[in-house]
Parts: sequence; C-alpha cells; structure tokens
Amino acid sequence: MAKRTSESNHSAAKAIISGCVEPADLYVLLGDDSCLSGRMIKLISRQFIKPEDEEFNFDIIDCQNNPPAAAITNALCELPVMCEKRLLVLLSAQALSSSACKAIAASLQNHLPYHTNIVILVSNTKKKDSLAGMAVNSPAFASIVYDCALLESERESWIAHSLQQFGLNAAPTLIRQISERTGSDTQFLQTQLEKLKQYLGERQEVTSADIKTVIRKSIEIKSWELTEAIRSKNMQQAWRLAQDMLASDTANRTVDFSRGTSGKNDNAPVSVRALGLLSYINTYLRSLAQLQHLSAQHGRDISAIAQQTGKKDYQVRKSLEELQTWTSQSLHTAFTALCLSDYHIKKGRDPLLAIQLLLTRLCLRKK
Repeated sequence: MAKRTSESNHSAAKAIISGCVEPADLYVLLGDDSCLSGRMIKLISRQFIKPEDEEFNFDIIDCQNNPPAAAITNALCELPVMCEKRLLVLLSAQALSSSACKAIAASLQNHLPYHTNIVILVSNTKKKDSLAGMAVNSPAFASIVYDCALLESERESWIAHSLQQFGLNAAPTLIRQISERTGSDTQFLQTQLEKLKQYLGERQEVTSADIKTVIRKSIEIKSWELTEAIRSKNMQQAWRLAQDMLASDTANRTVDFSRGTSGKNDNAPVSVRALGLLSYINTYLRSLAQLQHLSAQHGRDISAIAQQTGKKDYQVRKSLEELQTWTSQSLHTAFTALCLSDYHIKKGRDPLLAIQLLLTRLCLRKK
C-alpha cells in the first residue's frame, strides 16, 4: 500500500456516519473522546475482520499499564489466523516512554509494509516525539489520522445519525434544540438519547416537550452559560448555574468542567467538583488576560491574535467584545478572588459559598 499523505486530519464523526474508512496500514485516533474512538475501533474492525475471525485476530494493549516495548513488537510479529488481516489496538499511546516509542516505531516500519496487520493508535497527541507522530511521519506504510472530537459544524448531522440508530425521528429545529443542550459531548448525548428512547416507548416522533423533559443540559453547555452570566454580570443566573453544576449528577462525570468528555471521579465530593469549577473559571480568566495582552500588541488585528492563540477568528472577535467589560484592575481582582476561593475550599469551608462569593466579585466588577 502506497504511503498516504494528507495535509489535514479526517473526521471520525463523518467516517462513522458514512459507515466506512479509507484503507490504511495504521490509523491514529486523535483526541480524548472515548465514545468516538470506541466507535471508530468497531468500524475499522468490522470493515477488515469478520466477526467469526475476531477472537484470534483482534488484540488490545492499554499503554497506560506501561507494557514493555517488546510485548508490543511481539504482537506486531504475529500473523493473521485463518484470515487476511489482523488488528492491534494500542490505547493511550501517549503514555509510552520516548525509548519505547522509538522501538515500537522501528517495529512498525519492519512489519506493517507486509499489510497483514492493521494498527490503531489511540492518542491525545501526535507530536513528533510521540508514537503517533513517529508513525504518521514514517514513509514505510500508509497511515491516516482521524480527529475524535465533535466539531460544532458536525453536531446536528451526528445527532440526526444517532437518532436514526435509535429509530427516532426529529425535525431539523428539534435536532438543533438537542445540540444546544448536549454540546460536543458524544457520550453524554448517547446517554440522553437512550433515556429519550425509553421515555417515548413505542412512539418514534420526538417533540420539543420531550426534549425539555428528558434531555438535560451538559456540563459543557452549563459552563458556557456560566461564562455568559459572568460576562453580562448576571449574578443571580451565575449563582443558579453554579449550584446546579455542583449538585447535579452530571457534574459527577468529570472534575474538569472545561471538557465535555467523561472521566474518573464518578463519586467526587462537592469540594472536588468545586475545585474543578474553579479550574474552569481560571481558564476563562487566563484567556481574557492573554487576549488583553495580545490586543495591546496587535490592536484589533483579529488574524494576528488568532494565529498566536490558536483560536478561530470568530472566537477572537467574540472574546474581544467580552473583554470590553473588563479592565486590568478587574482581572487582577478576579484572580485574587479565585485564589481565595481555592484556599477556602481546600481549608474545608462550604464549597458552594466560596463559589458564590467568587461569582459575586466577578459579576460586581466595575466597567
């Protein structure tokens, strides 16, 4: 198979919707969305290996368990049993050491050109010194990178696809309504649609009332609403959202409120969730501070600021509008209040009260 060169990554969501992937010797599933990467692994395995052949030709190695490089290279040496292809999945490939990456990359170059093995690397990075980076840059075999992150432009088509899998129908306006409640968290969307299917029973048509009754807003969406409340200085709304985020079951799914994917700490206490919320607010304030610094250098040059921050032009434009409600002094005061909230929570004080006092200071800022 000729070496595949591509300037841009492929979309995992689009591949799953289409039901097929382009042929390659190695696939890199890039990102932290375990739901999308899991669906991609199933899609690739179904395309190249028959179900009856999977038992002897489908291996998974979790690199977070620190497997020796020799174990992975030995797995690459194995030949398919009674079929043409054999599949090896390496989860959390970013956890491998530099020396292990080099050894495994060399083994990939030696064995993948025979086209009897297909390797899937699940990684959150493809830096040059990572295994994914070394593999993608190898001229010895064909590789494709799939982004396992749901883009805003892909959400509605993904929701329509997911509804179809559940045998449900919804008008485009209702699909948009679901998107506005679930955001980019595909696992959260999946659980909400499962609840919706159970709620509807034999009924297939989804209504707006069904969505409002069953589908809860994700932490990602609530986080956006919280920053909007801070921007507009709506203290009551900010209090309500914070209380909801700390008390709701969905808050247990992740400590880092800035990310939509589920993680550990499923039974995290309120204090831990509050610290996660502080982390999100810290990221929000740091972004504003960075933008304030860059705007002082570049003025209203959107493209220059976007290039340095890695954001889209429209994101920079919106952030600059928000920055107009902040001064250097109010940002300084906000960071001081953030540190005090962190100190009080870690000292065992009421987490909700600490968050409310912080939000009060943020919303009562001058300007």
